[in-house]
Amino acid sequence: SFEEAGCSTAYSSYVEGSNEVALSYTDPLGRNSESGFGTAPSVAWNADGHELERIIIQKWIANHMIGHEAWADFRRTGYPHMMMAVDNLSRGGMWGEVDSERGMRRLHYPQSEYDNNTENVQAAVTLLGGPDQHGTDVWWAKKN
Repeated sequence: SFEEAGCSTAYSSYVEGSNEVALSYTDPLGRNSESGFGTAPSVAWNADGHELERIIIQKWIANHMIGHEAWADFRRTGYPHMMMAVDNLSRGGMWGEVDSERGMRRLHYPQSEYDNNTENVQAAVTLLGGPDQHGTDVWWAKKN
C-alpha cells in the first residue's frame, strides 16, 4: 500500500492535482507532424548483396547496452563499418601491434592469470596460434 511504502502524501497530491487543466503544448513542427512515422520501413531489405550488413547494423543498434555482443559481431563480420584511428599508437609494445583496419581482436590475459594459472594460460595461448596480444584473433574466431 502507499501508506506502507511511505508515499501516500505524494499519491494524494497527484490525485488531487489531477483535476487541473494540463498546460498547453504546441508542437514546433506543426500539427500532425508525426503522421509519417511508422508508415514506411526504415531499412531497405533489398536483395542487393548488403543484407548481412543491414542486419548487423540493426543488431548493433539493438545491442547498445550489450557491448561485448556488439564487439563480437564486429570482429566476426566487420560490420558496421567504423571510422578507425589513423594511428592507433600500438607500436608493437608489450601487447603487440593492432591493425588499424581490423581493430583490437581480444584482451590479453592479465598478469594474475599468468601468476596463478600458468599451465592453463599457456595452453590457451597455444590455442590462439599467435602471441597473447591484442591483435591476435581469439581461438574460436579463427577460420578452420
